[in-house]
Amino acid sequence: MIVPKGQKFDWHSHPKMSGISKCIHGHLSISIVDYRFLNKMTHNQFTYPRNQMRVEDLKANGERNVSTIQPHGMNIHRIEAAELSAFFDLLMPDYPDNTCQFLTTEAEDSYNLLLR
Repeated sequence: MIVPKGQKFDWHSHPKMSGISKCIHGHLSISIVDYRFLNKMTHNQFTYPRNQMRVEDLKANGERNVSTIQPHGMNIHRIEAAELSAFFDLLMPDYPDNTCQFLTTEAEDSYNLLLR
């Protein structure tokens, strides 16, 4: 997938999947959270402690260019292109499109994310 500078893919999940995202051009920032640490505030609103979040800077020609997710945790992530970038995703096993969960960032401070 090719993404222009500043393009964001807000929080989305890949439940019960293993996968990799490989940066093949440019620079991506991937933030990863674990469903186990989401604190339900209301029926569709959650907070997440920032100190539990994993943030990875992937650069095509850098030391780190691959991010992983696992089925038992850390499989909710958001992706942002720091510059014109391209990445390749490999996720297994396959499942119907409607299985993913999508969340939106409502607020973010030094301690917590507020997601809907």
